[in-house]
Amino acid sequence: MRILHVNGFNSEEKKQKILDIRKNVKDAIVTIVSAMSTLIPPVPLANPENQFRMDYIKSIAPLSDFDYTQIRSLCYPGGPQG
Repeated sequence: MRILHVNGFNSEEKKQKILDIRKNVKDAIVTIVSAMSTLIPPVPLANPENQFRMDYIKSIAPLSDFDYTQIRSLCYPGGPQG
C-alpha cells in the first residue's frame, strides 16, 4: 500500500484514488447516518432542517455517483451531534 504523499502517483493513479476516496467518504457517512437512529439513545441532528440531507444520503447508499455537497453539509455544524 502506498501513501499519497510518499513516492507520488502518476496522473491516472491520482484520478483513481479520488474515486476511491469519494466512495470511502460516502460509505462512511452512509454508515454513520444509518446508525444514528439505532443507537441508544438515538443521536439527533443538531439542525432538524438537515433531515432532507440525511434522507438523500440514505437514498444514495447503493449508488456510485452522487452529490457530494449533501455529505459535506452533514459533516459541518448542524450535522450529527453526540
